Amino acid sequence: MLIPRFSLRTSLILLTVCAFFFLVMGRATRGDAWAIVVTFAVLSVLFAFIVQAMFYLLARTFGKIVGAQISPAKTSQGGIQSSIDVLKSTELDSVKHQETSRSDSL
Repeated sequence: MLIPRFSLRTSLILLTVCAFFFLVMGRATRGDAWAIVVTFAVLSVLFAFIVQAMFYLLARTFGKIVGAQISPAKTSQGGIQSSIDVLKSTELDSVKHQETSRSDSL
């Protein structure tokens, strides 16, 4: 779902928090030192979240453009195994397990 559902209670709480923040910002424009510090701190945290979201979107877009690549991994016995081999072997193991469980039940 793209747009989450908010209840009336959640909307009123958000409205109250925003009103309180803008009240503090108003005090900051009048020169109160504590209000300037609180305003700067809240805006710094919001800016950090925005930067983090932008980097996440950049990395996600880059990942979509480049796509997933299969990289080989070294096994404990010194061999090289790709992730496709792992997927195939796990599929074969599950098929073998199903076949043995069927033959045991007969």
